[in-house]
Amino acid sequence: MKLLFLTEWRRYQRLAGLLVLLHLFLWTIMSNFVPTMMMHPMKQLFLLALPCVGGIAFGLISMGLHRRKNHWTFLVHRPVSIARIHLAISLANICFLFCVVCLPILLVFGFVDLSSNQVVDIRHYLTVLHLFALAICSYFFASYALLSPAKASFMALWTLLLVQGGVSLPLWQIAIIDMSFIALSFYLAHKSFQINTDSLLKNKGFVLASVLVLQPFVLIILMAASGLYYHLPLAVMGDHPNNNESLNSYQNFISKDRDQSFQQLVSLSDHPDKQTLYRQLSLSEFQFISYKSLASPRFQQLFTVAKDVILVEANQEIQWVLSHDKRVFIGRHNKTDNIVGYMGTTGFYDTLEQLTESDKFEQAVIVTDNQFLQSGRQIYQVNFADRKLVLKHQLPAGEYYTKPIKNMFERTVIQSNKATYLFEQVDFYFASKQLTPQHRVTHPNNLPSYQEVILSEMQDGFLIRYLDPHFYGYLQPGAQLKYVHHDGEIDTLVSYAFTESHVPTVIAGQTFVMSPFVMNIVNGLVPSQLFFANEPYHPYQYVWQRELSLSLLLWIIAGVLTAILGTLVLAKYLAWSKQTCMFWLGLMLIFSLPGFIALLFLYSLPLFRLWRTNRNNSPKARLNTSFKEQRYV
Repeated sequence: MKLLFLTEWRRYQRLAGLLVLLHLFLWTIMSNFVPTMMMHPMKQLFLLALPCVGGIAFGLISMGLHRRKNHWTFLVHRPVSIARIHLAISLANICFLFCVVCLPILLVFGFVDLSSNQVVDIRHYLTVLHLFALAICSYFFASYALLSPAKASFMALWTLLLVQGGVSLPLWQIAIIDMSFIALSFYLAHKSFQINTDSLLKNKGFVLASVLVLQPFVLIILMAASGLYYHLPLAVMGDHPNNNESLNSYQNFISKDRDQSFQQLVSLSDHPDKQTLYRQLSLSEFQFISYKSLASPRFQQLFTVAKDVILVEANQEIQWVLSHDKRVFIGRHNKTDNIVGYMGTTGFYDTLEQLTESDKFEQAVIVTDNQFLQSGRQIYQVNFADRKLVLKHQLPAGEYYTKPIKNMFERTVIQSNKATYLFEQVDFYFASKQLTPQHRVTHPNNLPSYQEVILSEMQDGFLIRYLDPHFYGYLQPGAQLKYVHHDGEIDTLVSYAFTESHVPTVIAGQTFVMSPFVMNIVNGLVPSQLFFANEPYHPYQYVWQRELSLSLLLWIIAGVLTAILGTLVLAKYLAWSKQTCMFWLGLMLIFSLPGFIALLFLYSLPLFRLWRTNRNNSPKARLNTSFKEQRYV
């Protein structure tokens, strides 16, 4: 095993050396445009794409070379077990990936950490471990896709989007996700490394793991298919709901001009000033509270996820960077690289030892306008000229900010999970004290966030419109319009529920209908790029948190029954034992339609062979063969 490991390593060691130099050269180029320890969208794309592309490419090349007939025969007939052969090859290739993907990044981070005063935290080195885990998963998934008897196994590569992670998560949760996917991908690749791969489809554990990793891509296929069997035919016939402007649906409402949608809600109100408000809306301006959510800033976020928190003084020579390890801002002179001071929640200090634990930030922050620091519950304002840090606003216990600071209509607007806060913009920027909001507008229906919150300025106040596709529950869209008077009075003009559906329920909730358990739970536990836009967050995130309509339940049951009936037919054709049949029937209650289609993809080759054998052995085929034989006698 050791000799095989050394042989495999020596096979690629020169290539590894060249790629390491190329990787370091790319970091040198990037540092000329963006500071080394500062994140940039292109650098983020590079860091996430490198382990995926590198792992997939090397897995396909390495196993592709070994799978050549003569090489494969020589490899598997060594006086070593198949399992140990795969372990030796995998360890050598993982070492190659570490050298190419991770070693240059570690060298760069370590050099910057030791040779300068730039902020380098533990999270930067932990990010390298995460990228290494991503490279290992990519390699094993590529090996599995190449060695598996089912060609559809290449769809498992889509699962890497779950490992990448695009949402801020605690480090312990990221570690669990990484280790789980490494174990799953290694199991599939290790099992696929067999002399006779056809026997793998008789292994329940292997098939079960394969069905799990294929389901995300199968669900994407099923969602895309709705364009063929629903949207395209209706569009061709001119009967698509998008052409029906009279339909009082949520989709038609959000497609209207803002003044028209506001006027529609005002017209439904019983407020005595509704005619005045209706006329003012035709000349009013409208401002969105930022679509961008405040993504729960936390300390020790991965370098590829967390945004750099940097403040720059007016002379552009001193930068203040948040250190996740020390939980304070560290000021550094750009030209001399000298530390000029430290900043905590109580102000500026010359040395780190002067700060106590209570002076340090309890939560990570984001920066707005190069002067406001917004954490989960506090907002501070930095005044570099006077070397002061002022607490501007603090939320009560149980509340947290969900949107960054936004200025509109000479007001500063901030949104939490329970209310919308309006401050005088002049006071918010120039008053050196903690402020009380001019208005606190509580959220309707206790939802923590909404798809749209829009403000419009009236003569005597503001109109605030809340709009969400899950306003009254899962797939129950609605809107509410509030009138905030300048004197502090707040009136709810109207709460409106959209009773007409733009598309059938099965199309609107197809992600959930097709996979009500597996992908619903996966999307909740492992938020990533796979998260679907029409799926709600808390409090309707998981299946047990949703009140389902009768039609939705019937469609879910229909999907499960289709999967069960399809599995029974598959069991008959493949002559499964009763135990195997019951095993898969039970799983189809959870996997539903994507699970069955994934199972069908895995057994597509055996089914084709069985169909071809039955066709050749049919009476008609035998009769045609006898006629051909008589022609040549």
